[in-house]
Amino acid sequence: MTLTDDELRHAISAGMTHVLDSIARVRHRRVEAALRRGTLSIRASRTERRREARMRPRRPLRQQPLLTPYSVRVQMIAAGDVQLTELDSLITDEEARALEEWALCEEMLSGRVKSASWDLGRGGGGQSAPIPDAWLAQLGEHGRRRAGMGAGSLQILAAFTALQNGSEGALSAAQCGERLFPGARNKRRAFIGAVARVAGRLV
Repeated sequence: MTLTDDELRHAISAGMTHVLDSIARVRHRRVEAALRRGTLSIRASRTERRREARMRPRRPLRQQPLLTPYSVRVQMIAAGDVQLTELDSLITDEEARALEEWALCEEMLSGRVKSASWDLGRGGGGQSAPIPDAWLAQLGEHGRRRAGMGAGSLQILAAFTALQNGSEGALSAAQCGERLFPGARNKRRAFIGAVARVAGRLV
């Protein structure tokens, strides 16, 4: 049987289409297989990383100190760039010094003090150190001052000290206010104001 020109062109076109479809299907299967291998390995590694991240214990966030350390304040003044915290602006330099000494004495007595902290600069680092003889008199005075404080003031100072020293599990100022002043409208401000009032009793 003789094919007309149109029928011949149609047959060639159909055949080429079939060949091209076959090539496309093969390529698609190859690409799909390659993608599956890569995607599955990536997905598995991502899943594994997420699982490990969930299992890994999270480090608690360290709360920001309420009080600017004395040495940092001196550096700010020298640089002409003094940036005070809310508590800084509510207390005198003498009260700030007394609060910082209180926090350091408490840290010494708890055994967590670092050797780099003796100058009250709270520089961090260093190794745990024995209490130096020069601080024994200061700690004695701290003990007498502590004995004369009421339970409410001691509770406020304990919360301030934990926050200022970056103790593990320390509450934020807002959380301290929630616990100590649940009826206050602004609990963070209520706690900071209470710390400022207690600071006046330390000097």
